[in-house]
Amino acid sequence: MPSHWSLTVLLLFPFLIAAAAVSYLIYRRIGRYDRTTAYFCAMPGGLNDMLIMGAAAGGVERKIALAHALRIFCVIVFVVLFFGLVLGVTSTGARNGNWVSLTALAPWDWLVLGACAAIGVPLGTRIHLPAAPVFGPMILSGLAHVTELVTIAPPSVIVIIAQIVIGTTVGCRFLGAELREVGRDMGLGLLSSLAMLVVAVVFALLVSTLTGVEMTQSFLAYSPGGLAEMSLLALAMGQDVAYVSVMHVVRLTVVIGAAASMFRMLSRVSRPED
Repeated sequence: MPSHWSLTVLLLFPFLIAAAAVSYLIYRRIGRYDRTTAYFCAMPGGLNDMLIMGAAAGGVERKIALAHALRIFCVIVFVVLFFGLVLGVTSTGARNGNWVSLTALAPWDWLVLGACAAIGVPLGTRIHLPAAPVFGPMILSGLAHVTELVTIAPPSVIVIIAQIVIGTTVGCRFLGAELREVGRDMGLGLLSSLAMLVVAVVFALLVSTLTGVEMTQSFLAYSPGGLAEMSLLALAMGQDVAYVSVMHVVRLTVVIGAAASMFRMLSRVSRPED
């Protein structure tokens, strides 16, 4: 593993703590969210994962959903502007060659990926994985791909359908919400996202200074957006997609794996008014 990869992973842990702490303070002190909702709004993990865990812990689902949707949106917009206006990087015009058709999968591929989905959810639930419906199948799919039992992604049309269903489900969480409340939550989400990005810039600059890796690479690695979105941005900007993707996989794995247990631990040691 290159030296800048190792240092980026090493500094990823204090970055996550700093980014989550700043975001938590915004939601808790400025937004006056309850402790559970503020915590899961502040975690720089995936929208679906944090929504599932936050709801299970008693957080307000629509606030958590909006916080993470806004974070991903703001990060994408800011990264594009930062690359273009500050770093002077433009899109390389990469072609969309990642579409996987339904006919691209052999029967064995369908069998393996289907088994990952069918077994992953109950298995993840049984062993008490956080966000079991997501994390269980993800682990099995990762093992299947690493061991080359299967070497292709699910068909793109199925992924799109799944995203539409998830988006529709998340949107339903806003039933009964007042426009003023949503507007206030959006303002807090924007402030939190900008604070996280400032922390990301600081750590990216530190990695760049210590290792000599380009700021463009380290900034993409620390930008707290979605895995798919940041990987696509890295591809579009002509950056090291493998480096960026691995760092976001590590980030999401750490947050998903530790968020729920860390919340329980902090709940036991914190004061009621914190």
